[in-house]
Amino acid sequence: MIGLITPPLQMSRPLNRAVAEEVQHINMKSCMLHAGICYPGRERGSGPISSISVDVERLSVLSTLASIGKLEDGWYGNDSVGISPIVVERAKSVIENSLQAGLPKPDITPTLHGTISVEWESRNASIYLEIGRTKMNGFLRTEGNEPTLISDVAVIPDALYADLSSIISPRNTVSIALQTPAGVPACSKAA
Repeated sequence: MIGLITPPLQMSRPLNRAVAEEVQHINMKSCMLHAGICYPGRERGSGPISSISVDVERLSVLSTLASIGKLEDGWYGNDSVGISPIVVERAKSVIENSLQAGLPKPDITPTLHGTISVEWESRNASIYLEIGRTKMNGFLRTEGNEPTLISDVAVIPDALYADLSSIISPRNTVSIALQTPAGVPACSKAA
C-alpha cells in the first residue's frame, strides 16, 4: 500500500486545496520513485503497478552501511576510529558481489580500528572478513578443517564468490506484491 511509504505532508501554514493536492501528489511521486515503484518511461495513466520485487537483504545492507558510515572518531571511546567512506564503499562492493553470488546477508559490524567486519555462518562453515581502506584480512573455516587465512587481499576474485556461496547456504529472496490504490496516478515521464 502506497500510504505506508508516503510520509505525512507537513505544512507550516494552511494552503488552498489545489496547491495542497499538488504538493501531496509531488510528495507521493517522490516517495514512489525513491521506493523504486516507478521507473523511467512509465506513462501517466498506463495502468496500476501490480507488483514489484524487493531485495530486502540488499536494502538492509545499504541501511546498515549508511549507519556505519556516519561513525566518527571516538564513536566507542577515545581510541575508536571513525569509518571512512572508502571503507564503506569497499564493504558495499564485497557484500553486493557476495549477494549476487548467492551468499546470504552477512553480519556487518564496525570495528574500533576503522574497518568493517563482515561474517557469514552456516551449520558447517564460517567466513570472516575485516575490510579496510586498501586490504582485507580474515579466514574461512569449514567443519573438520583448519581455518584458511585470508591475508592482505585487495580484491576478491569473482570466481571465489561462487565458491564461497557453495560453502554457505544460498540466500532467500522475498517478493512483495503492492496494489496501487484507485485514483493514484502512475508516474509521468517528467518524474
